[in-house]
Amino acid sequence: MTATTLSSTPSMNMESRKIPCCKYQTYEKIPKEDFIGTRADLLEDTVVQAIATARVNLAERDKEAPIVVGSIIETQKANPESELGQLKGDLLSEATKIVVEKLGVEVLDELSELNIDDLLTESVVARKKRGISGCGTTDCGNPNSNKFRSITGKCNNVKNPMQGAAVTPVRRLLGKASYADGFNTMRTKGVRGTTLPSTREISNKLHQEGANPAFDYSKNHFFMQFGQWVAHDIIFMPSSVGPLGKALDCSSCGSPSLSKNCAPIPVPADDPYFKPIAGER
Repeated sequence: MTATTLSSTPSMNMESRKIPCCKYQTYEKIPKEDFIGTRADLLEDTVVQAIATARVNLAERDKEAPIVVGSIIETQKANPESELGQLKGDLLSEATKIVVEKLGVEVLDELSELNIDDLLTESVVARKKRGISGCGTTDCGNPNSNKFRSITGKCNNVKNPMQGAAVTPVRRLLGKASYADGFNTMRTKGVRGTTLPSTREISNKLHQEGANPAFDYSKNHFFMQFGQWVAHDIIFMPSSVGPLGKALDCSSCGSPSLSKNCAPIPVPADDPYFKPIAGER
């Protein structure tokens, strides 16, 4: 979920793309010229319609997507909570795309002000799933909830109970996201219009064997630890799934089954670790 797409708190409102667990309010489509109300009302109505359309689009996409099973791929699976959160993210991302196509990219700032949880209500199935996983809702106002620090991070911050909690976006650290299409597509060009280098190429140069390390005396040890947390606790934790809840297929950049949730990274031809696969990189 980006800072500019439709977003919500990470309540798990979908069981799967095939059987969505969101109950959508039903609205008749109102022509813009006949709409009497505020701009916010018009935008909300458009969003609700977009969510319903996105739900259908994702279901159709899953029908056509091939399922790839492999020993390496099958080990890279998201946990149930992350899976449900990502499925909801897919829905809102698709809905954002539909709204932008209708109203233009300028609407993105307005979308970030909407409370999407008012439009998406939890279903009985989603609540049961959380109960089974042992991650039910927590009443932070209950004194018993604050007796000990929770393992999920919920309620540890009394004023902001969800900050730092598991399976929640760390949006306050992101600032305003920058994407090629304004809300979802990764940038391939720098601020000066030049092509951005492969992140793998940058990594290889930074960690080249025998290279003299550069010391920055303005950074302390915690700077490195924060980087480790981002790299291992966030990047290495699969949060997306493929069709029908299967593991993502990110094995080949040119694969027809490559998931939209994959971000292919070009690998240099002389990479010392990653070897070519069937003549490809």
